[in-house]
Amino acid sequence: SMLAIYHSHPESPARPSDEDIRMALTPGVSHVIISLADPGLPVVKSYRIDQGQVALEDINKK
Repeated sequence: SMLAIYHSHPESPARPSDEDIRMALTPGVSHVIISLADPGLPVVKSYRIDQGQVALEDINKK
């Protein structure tokens, strides 16, 4: 089973765009987004997107 989908946002923040939310068709999957807006400081965040609802996930669990 699929655990996560990832992609980058070369020029925008690490948060789901309207298109990301619209295209999120697999419930229960983490959507990892890497922002490269500041090339010296990439930002990685993960979200659950289910039926248009977006929730930030904690990816720093040990």
